[in-house]
Order: sequence, then structure tokens, then C-alpha cells
Amino acid sequence: MIVIAFLASIRSESTLRASDRTYLPRSEDETGLLAIVISSEVRANQWTKKELTCVSVNAMDPSRTLVTALRRHDLNVCSSAQWRKEFNCGFEVRLRLVSVDLPHDARIHADIVDYREVNEGSGHFAILMRTGEYWARKVDGQWAIDKYVPSKPASEH
Repeated sequence: MIVIAFLASIRSESTLRASDRTYLPRSEDETGLLAIVISSEVRANQWTKKELTCVSVNAMDPSRTLVTALRRHDLNVCSSAQWRKEFNCGFEVRLRLVSVDLPHDARIHADIVDYREVNEGSGHFAILMRTGEYWARKVDGQWAIDKYVPSKPASEH
């Protein structure tokens, strides 16, 4: 695991990046795409349904509409802004849309951050758990993950 930031740095950077803008998907199709990527991370990390997960998209907090739509996909998510206020998310899924050709295919970069030790007060660092890129495409009208390609840590480049 890689240490990515001091708590103070995380809070100030996050506040700056999302203080006045929120991410609103262009369509329900895009919401479905985001939902399958987040669902894939939930499964890959073996998170329980009780585990509240913070989400950001393109370095912005998701709109309330997007959070509500993701919850309809049976995801226990909230905006990353909520963690900055309440320290209640164990993990954050940071998504960046690399290329999206709705409704055909998409590439989405995902960084997964672990906040549990910070939340408990036993740690001062958030941990980058994994990072990689999802390749998705439409199959019979539904989004499906084609592949996941993990990114190499900076020390391996």
C-alpha cells in the first residue's frame, strides 16, 4: 500500500477541488456505467453492503441526483464531501472518465483510498489501496466490464 497524503492535505485538496462544483452525469446510461465500475470495486475489495463508500468523479463530488441514482443500483455511497465533514466513509472510489463513447464503450480510471485508520484516529495517512483502469462496453443493452488493468505504482515505472 502506498501512503498518499497527510490528513490535512487530503482535506484541503479535497475541499478545493469540489467546493463549488458537482458532477452530474449526462444521462442514465452514464449513471449505469459509473454504477458497474463502483460495483466492481465493491466486489474486488470485498466490502459489505453496510460499508459506506465515498465517491468522486473527475475530481468533483457527485451531485445529489447522482448519489440517489447510484443508491438505486444498490450501492451504499455518498459524496466525498460527506467524509470531509463527518469522517464516516471507510473507503473512497475516485473515478476519472478517460474516454466515454456513449452508448458503446468507455474507459474509466479508478483510485481506491482507505480512510479507516484516519477515521479511527489511529493513523494520520490515507492509503492508496489500488489504482487501475476499467474498460467497459455495452452488451445486449447493458454495460459490462471488459477488463480491468491495474496501474503500476510510481516506484515501478
